[in-house]
Amino acid sequence: LPVAAEQDGIAKNIEEPAVVEAVTAFELARKYEINLWEGLNQLRKVYLWSDSRGGEIDFIILNGQKTAVEVKCHNTIT
Repeated sequence: LPVAAEQDGIAKNIEEPAVVEAVTAFELARKYEINLWEGLNQLRKVYLWSDSRGGEIDFIILNGQKTAVEVKCHNTIT
């Protein structure tokens, strides 16, 4: 997080995986959405998906085809 945000007490309790997911969402929106000036509540190509049993796919991209993106954040890769 930016130092100023930490000093102001903003987002001190956000876990690193949530930050990684948020940055990924931002970058996917920048890449695939064309009308971001309408606001982030008007996304038409980048979606989140979850079911009633707690399963989720972090992002679904609709860009001529459906692409699923799952974000994982680990300190070590096995």
